[in-house]
Amino acid sequence: MRWWCLFVLLAGCGSETASLVVQVRSDYAAPVDFDVVEVTLFGADSSVVVAQTEYLARSTDDFVAGVTVSEVDGLAPGRYELRVRLFRPDRRVTARRAVIQVDAAAVVTVLLTRSCAAVRCPDADPARTACVGGRCVDPACAAGDEAACPPPDCAATADCPAPPGGCGEPRCEVGRCLYADDGTCGDGLVCDPFQGCVDQETLRPVPGPCVDDAQCPAGANAAGVCADGACALACEAGFEDCDRDLATGCEVALGSPEHCRACGDRCAWGSCVEGACDDPVELAGGSDRMCARTSVSRSLACWGARFSGGGVGDGDPVGKSVPRWVGLRDVTSVAVGADVACATTSDAGLRCWGSQGLLPADVHVPTPIGFDLAAGERLHLGQAEYIVGLFAPLPYRLSGSSSACVLTDPPALARCFGGGFGAAPPTEPVAPLGGLGPVLDVAMLRGGDGCAVTADGSVTCWGGFYGGATVALDAIDEPVVDVELSQRGYLGCAQTATGRVHCWGEARAAALLGRGRDPGDARTPAPVDLADVEQIAVGGEAVCARRVDGSLWCWGTGPVGDGTADATYVPQPVFDAGVTDVSSAGAFTCAIVDGEVACWGRRPDGESIFIGDGTLDGSVPPRVVPPPT
Repeated sequence: MRWWCLFVLLAGCGSETASLVVQVRSDYAAPVDFDVVEVTLFGADSSVVVAQTEYLARSTDDFVAGVTVSEVDGLAPGRYELRVRLFRPDRRVTARRAVIQVDAAAVVTVLLTRSCAAVRCPDADPARTACVGGRCVDPACAAGDEAACPPPDCAATADCPAPPGGCGEPRCEVGRCLYADDGTCGDGLVCDPFQGCVDQETLRPVPGPCVDDAQCPAGANAAGVCADGACALACEAGFEDCDRDLATGCEVALGSPEHCRACGDRCAWGSCVEGACDDPVELAGGSDRMCARTSVSRSLACWGARFSGGGVGDGDPVGKSVPRWVGLRDVTSVAVGADVACATTSDAGLRCWGSQGLLPADVHVPTPIGFDLAAGERLHLGQAEYIVGLFAPLPYRLSGSSSACVLTDPPALARCFGGGFGAAPPTEPVAPLGGLGPVLDVAMLRGGDGCAVTADGSVTCWGGFYGGATVALDAIDEPVVDVELSQRGYLGCAQTATGRVHCWGEARAAALLGRGRDPGDARTPAPVDLADVEQIAVGGEAVCARRVDGSLWCWGTGPVGDGTADATYVPQPVFDAGVTDVSSAGAFTCAIVDGEVACWGRRPDGESIFIGDGTLDGSVPPRVVPPPT
């Protein structure tokens, strides 16, 4: 063990304790740039020093890859402030502060980079007091890849630019570009990737020595300051030094789609509103249509509707192969069904568009339909998939007029209309939902067949392949929170409160059941081999499940998004992380991944399809959907 423990204030005797391991990643070279790493742990109020250690660095240490510099035991679990400083015998080289949570056995990696040498972060902004990768960040950003950090600079070493000083080997670590000494400098010289080969005795941080702020010139939108013996820039509010060049000052005004909250914070849908990207956060799909709601303005964009009437709500009666703005803001809920789509807004109430069904005629823009939803009410619309062609197989031709149900939070009796339920809108519950009691969730087909989740978490289905009977799915032995049906009408899946998925249906839907090639009794619900599920999306060709870790898994007749068009009888990984929402439009599926919408799917009859990427033939692998027009 090569760190020295100077002192540690331990938790009280008999109390629950925790431990902390601190690792450091840095492109400062040991022992040339520094030879001591000091680690100080402060209490939550930043005034009491809980522990302090020193680590003696050696030339064999690979700090770019990471080195363990401190281990502290006997801590009380809780929130701490961590300070890491690098020292040479004659001065302090650099320092970082980070806010951390210590529970049980915590391991924290702290990133210290040369690119922060010329950056001084404003003390007045508590969310931007630390520097990572040349940017002022929240002190909760320690390693560079936490949620509090700015977008990554790189995904691979190939993304890192050549060092401006002409020496140094770029390496992408935790999303940040670090520069290791590549050994190209001669005897007595060391590599500083920002200054080039410099004398070992005079090596200093960029751009040179200073004693006080008066020695440092101001730049565009910035004051000159002396930080750790080097001139740096203190950017004015709303500006950043994105090119890390003192000569150009803080050259970038934040708030643009390319630099929304910080340098390189690019908005996927090209709009930065009030310092935040107005990117898609919620999807709603069904029956050949997909809609996405944005995060800040809560605007709505839709696409698809290749064969259904009424268009996508942009005023044009035909479908769209790319997203189009619907013309609504402050949208609070969205529902997409067989013939119609509806949205509620905070000030305009319920508006719908689409073809005849629930609507008296085809309408091409959001239009009132004669009633509004009260606070706590939400609308569920019946589904059907549109297949063209005179000889389309019967399962693809679901008849009956559109149906809808109004549910409430907290759960109460469901009010349904259209389809087999009667005129719209009813004031009293109707069969078959009328006898179920309070309803938590409902999924319906176009003619009114469907399934409902009652307040106690049980599932009841009616119509469809149950021969018109009402059947309780008692095989699901745990509470259900969500139920969805395939628009084809021969598959259902339920998500339970424990994060499991149970599917059931007809034997021809074997791949969609997710149980393997021998599914057993298809009509009896059985669990899929997948845990920690947070959301499901059931379509005509694929079933997808988003897990709590942000990964997405899909299965079905294909394509399911895994890059092949083959049927997959068990869940396959589509995205490893970054998925925040998923929805199905029948023959295609869409997911929000790292702020962008990606869609995939093809029609089984080979007809064209609008998945949102501007093409007509769909896609086997996921394709990014462009911003709306």
